[in-house]
Amino acid sequence: FTGGGVAGRQIAAAAGAGLKKCDLELGGKSANIVSDAADLEAAVDGSLASIYTNSGQMCFAGSRILVHKAVADAFIQRFVARARAIRVGDPHELDTEMGPLAYPAHCERVMSFCAGDAGAGVQCVAGGRRLERPGWFMEPTVLLTQSTDARCWREEIFGPVASIMTYERFDEAIAIANDSRYGLAAYLWTNRLGECTQAAAQLRAGSIMVNSPMWSDLRMPFGGIKDSGVGREGIQSLRNFYSEEKTVAIAGAKVPIRRFGGGG
Repeated sequence: FTGGGVAGRQIAAAAGAGLKKCDLELGGKSANIVSDAADLEAAVDGSLASIYTNSGQMCFAGSRILVHKAVADAFIQRFVARARAIRVGDPHELDTEMGPLAYPAHCERVMSFCAGDAGAGVQCVAGGRRLERPGWFMEPTVLLTQSTDARCWREEIFGPVASIMTYERFDEAIAIANDSRYGLAAYLWTNRLGECTQAAAQLRAGSIMVNSPMWSDLRMPFGGIKDSGVGREGIQSLRNFYSEEKTVAIAGAKVPIRRFGGGG
């Protein structure tokens, strides 16, 4: 099953009652870490693609962007300028870069995150408005966030809303990234091998993409931990899921057997 956590729990409960296996790929609130050792242009390109592709309606969207303070001003300036320049419109038009949201109620929910919240340290610096045209279109939105308790930082939005926060130490970035009930994907932009290996070992996510937005290969397992689900998709993983292991032992020689009741 691929979908929301509420339905996923209902399916898991029903499956458990019948002792049935289930494979659940649920929601996400993926962290996107930009190191001070990142290729900044690549990080901007990849971070934009990770949140605004499909209008952010992706379970693995990189919606929590953590930027090292040393490069934060440069990254945010470029990211905001590019977000404002995204062409929003009819997906059938060749020059459209971002289309509409799925349906009216979803659009209203996504918009509820966009006003900013000074009390929670959230400032909207780009977008945040509906487009004056038929359909459920909204502007690509960027929120600067100071608190990990902010609603936009903790809840899955499933829309074109990026939240940006700064960090000083890589250990701090890892801790903030892991401070989520979700664990589907994580992204890292760096040219330091040590940060790559630390992220691979410590990030609590089913997929970790280094210097790349999400891409898939059917040979790769894909799935999450925590509230992002159980099980993995992918050829090998699904073959195992839909199969039952069986043990068959055929003795090739006479096997010593204790003779119960044999008198010896």
